[in-house]
Amino acid sequence: LKKLRSIGLSYLEKNINLNQKSTLYVMQCESSQLVTLESYNLKNPHTENVIKIWRNGDNYYYKNYALLNKIRKQITAATSPDLTREEVKQSSNFNEHLFTIILKIRNDFSEIEKNY
Repeated sequence: LKKLRSIGLSYLEKNINLNQKSTLYVMQCESSQLVTLESYNLKNPHTENVIKIWRNGDNYYYKNYALLNKIRKQITAATSPDLTREEVKQSSNFNEHLFTIILKIRNDFSEIEKNY
């Protein structure tokens, strides 16, 4: 947990987007449509790489959300007796904060593309 704090993650609930617990909210978060990039010449290898990377990132976004839901269920079902309730809560909140950062980056990229 100390290592997670040292890289900038937080277990404090004030740093977590509480809307992300709603699947509907997460699925409705805007994704880049790549319209701007795709309107350029696709023969450009840099543009093709950016589009490929964004699509892979988009796939990982949904995979990460599925894993986060799985972690949420496992934490409520059973935890190791070696961990205190506070440690379990902090671990869970670190995961939530990491996904909050992912949501923010995703939304920022979508806004950049709209304004480009």
